[in-house]
Amino acid sequence: MLASTAFLKLYVPPGWCQMSNSTGKTDIPSQEMKVDSKKKTVPLGTNRPTTKLKILQWNAGGLSPAKMTELKQLTTQTDADILIINEANTTADNTQYYNIKDFTTYTLHKARQIASGMLVTVRNNLKSQFKIIKEMNVHDTAEIVKITIWKENKKFTIYGIYSPPGNKNLRLDTLDITSATVVIGDFNAASPNWGYKYYNQAGRIVEEYLNS
Repeated sequence: MLASTAFLKLYVPPGWCQMSNSTGKTDIPSQEMKVDSKKKTVPLGTNRPTTKLKILQWNAGGLSPAKMTELKQLTTQTDADILIINEANTTADNTQYYNIKDFTTYTLHKARQIASGMLVTVRNNLKSQFKIIKEMNVHDTAEIVKITIWKENKKFTIYGIYSPPGNKNLRLDTLDITSATVVIGDFNAASPNWGYKYYNQAGRIVEEYLNS
């Protein structure tokens, strides 16, 4: 559900993606892709090996000590490579409390009193780079971060996004999409195409982006 979890941009075939309300896992194929006339992605050369990249995404609504304990347990159970936590309420003063053993921690500090901020953690055995693409502003309250990961000598790009309810100016045109890109987060985007009976502005924006 795009309103509360995640989507994978066109280039990751649906057959390799399993999503739930709190976690996402995708096996990204190391192979060429092509897009058909209906803009669906289909694989070419299915005999090539795949690289499994396990991503866990969660809107925490503020990371309390109890939630942090649960998150650490879930990390062990799922063997996740990357955690992307929206509404983490991270600040310069509390980041130290969000460290997880064997993970590198990155943060986007919260921009307002109500829930915002993002926590990203990546397993230490993976080379990674982190970049803040966008922080909240008065025109567009979305938060966007970019994580570049190298696993098994393959490079992947993950965009973590949080767009709060009522954001009518979500901008996705800053994303640089390739055949190894995952876009994941909490978009608060409603559309009949993913189960709602109505549209909101964010839903229209995401739908137009998926069809672009």
